[in-house]
Amino acid sequence: MITFKIISSTSDVENLKTRSHHKVYTVHECCQSQRIGYIMQSTQTFDLQGTLIKSSQLIKSYYFGFPNSAQADKFADFARYKFRRLEDYATSCESRLSKRLKSPFEVKIRSLPDIADELFLFFCQCIDKELHSPKVIDIDHDAMKAKVKRL
Repeated sequence: MITFKIISSTSDVENLKTRSHHKVYTVHECCQSQRIGYIMQSTQTFDLQGTLIKSSQLIKSYYFGFPNSAQADKFADFARYKFRRLEDYATSCESRLSKRLKSPFEVKIRSLPDIADELFLFFCQCIDKELHSPKVIDIDHDAMKAKVKRL
């Protein structure tokens, strides 16, 4: 079972004449892999008396972590090719130094309304591939040093 944990959260209140919007942005990180995450926007709309009118949740962007910039750039290029709509704005899909995840580099992909469903499926496929692909074996550094020393 894939689980996510909240690693940070911010909130914002927008007061209008007849209602107010309370928005909470939470960054979720995959518990099984620290290289995958997303930002969720939860919005609650209240009238002037404080009665809840509407509540919604929306994924704003997805994050994919990489150990180096070459892999991140390659993944971003692939995402732009797969989802042509991401090419409209430079900030829709960008490879950058990590701001959200624990990996050194990340690719941020905005969830645009017209590709939201396909992008969510792509996100799920990436999680599946990350969790079920052959992993790099953890190296016992002391044993490796001893082996190198003998050579």
